[in-house]
Amino acid sequence: MNIISNFLSKFLDFFYVFKLNIKEALSDLFGLFYFKIYLLILSLALLINFSFAYFVFSKISPADRHLIALHYNIYSGTDLIGSATNIFILPALGATIIFLNLSLFILIYKQKNSRFLGHFLLVSAAIANFFLFAGLISIYLVNFFF
Repeated sequence: MNIISNFLSKFLDFFYVFKLNIKEALSDLFGLFYFKIYLLILSLALLINFSFAYFVFSKISPADRHLIALHYNIYSGTDLIGSATNIFILPALGATIIFLNLSLFILIYKQKNSRFLGHFLLVSAAIANFFLFAGLISIYLVNFFF
């Protein structure tokens, strides 16, 4: 019984210290003005991506949702067909990119000369979400205008 209580005690201590470190890191990050701006931009990009994906999904009739064109190639035409729920893969990928880049930024922001790398991580997440939005637009165009 002593082994279990010792393990539980160490686990709770680790969890408490981890929680304090995360709180401290987040309070430091929200003190940075450029982080707030990037967070606003990334949140808006994610909201726009999910909203547009839902818009495209809702425009597809329920009878046609099992097969839609997901990719179009100018040489061979439609080369990827799938379920309409696959549209949500693009915004989910954007959310994953944002989460990973923000996690990396949290890990490196206290390092010396990390400001450039921080800008690089956050701008690349925004650019990736822009290109994913362009992919959503192409899915919309392929399914409703071609």
